[in-house]
Amino acid sequence: MPILFYFVTWIAVTFTQIVIVPRLAVLGIFPDILTAVVVLIALRHGRLTSVWLAFALAVSVDLLDPQKMGWMTLLISIMAYCVGIVRDTIYIDNPWFEATMILLATFLYQLAYRFFPEPQFFLDNFPKMLAVSFFIAVYTVAVVGLGVWILRQRFNFREVL
Repeated sequence: MPILFYFVTWIAVTFTQIVIVPRLAVLGIFPDILTAVVVLIALRHGRLTSVWLAFALAVSVDLLDPQKMGWMTLLISIMAYCVGIVRDTIYIDNPWFEATMILLATFLYQLAYRFFPEPQFFLDNFPKMLAVSFFIAVYTVAVVGLGVWILRQRFNFREVL
């Protein structure tokens, strides 16, 4: 069962991130479904599972959308490992904690993803990059929170999500 779950998650998240998310963009702000799913998997299943799934998801998205090949894979894998460590030390089974972790992880991931390829451009436009990263994180929490709430209420997926 877990292998089938991870495979379906991999296909669904890759499809959603590449095909559906660009159509949800509002003024260049888009939800980062990949980061949110990796955080949820890390909080539910631990750091080893989340690192492997994060690596597979990020490589898939990188291969389908190769703008900055490799940066996404590296940053998502590091983020999955760090969230897994948080799960091992201070995890609280609470939707607010999960939403806060998604917000924080998405915000930090977006900042790092914008900084590392072009540090000078990032520093020259720091206020704009900070605002865009924050709005992406908030939009991600809103979209993913709504989706997880619907799945938990409608299909009773409390243990998985």
